[in-house]
Amino acid sequence: MSVTAPPDIPLASDGDGLGGLAGRRQSDYSAPMSTVTEIKRAVSKLPPRKKLALARWLQNHMDDRLNDNELMTVAAEGARALDRREAECAKRQAR
Repeated sequence: MSVTAPPDIPLASDGDGLGGLAGRRQSDYSAPMSTVTEIKRAVSKLPPRKKLALARWLQNHMDDRLNDNELMTVAAEGARALDRREAECAKRQAR
């Protein structure tokens, strides 16, 4: 997964909170990164201030809201786990 800005899209300025990092083309800053290991290695080389800015930028771009189907799946998993625990508890008490 190599992230680059298409040529027709203007690049972000320092207003991106990353000192312009988010808006630079990959060839302007570093080699393409395609694995989590490569990304981790690159992030580990950033100074603390840039790491914090990157964390803020990522958080602002995360959509952590669940849609209805995802929420129902999580609820169903929780209900099944509770049912299993209650059944195990009832078995132990019956002994």
